[in-house]
Amino acid sequence: MHFHGKMPMHQEDDIRPLLEQAGFSKIFIEKVAQFSVCPTAKECATGLVDGGFIFKEIRQHNPEWIDEIKSKLEKELSEKFGAAPMIAPMSAVFSQAWK
Repeated sequence: MHFHGKMPMHQEDDIRPLLEQAGFSKIFIEKVAQFSVCPTAKECATGLVDGGFIFKEIRQHNPEWIDEIKSKLEKELSEKFGAAPMIAPMSAVFSQAWK
């Protein structure tokens, strides 16, 4: 298996072949369900837009969209996960491997 650039590492089907290709044989992968809690959906929307790679992309294409995107995202997050606090499901993937 060969890949270029970033690869999602949130599925066992993506991780296991990479570990096997690297010579690991005893592999343990566990996905654990958790919750992400943010005081408000507005804070979460601001963090997602300002804190990630998407901010750079928006600024390059149309910086006037930033406030509108935050507002729409806040609305969607509020409707789906609550306004205050905002509690959304998430998961963590833990991998262990031995040679």
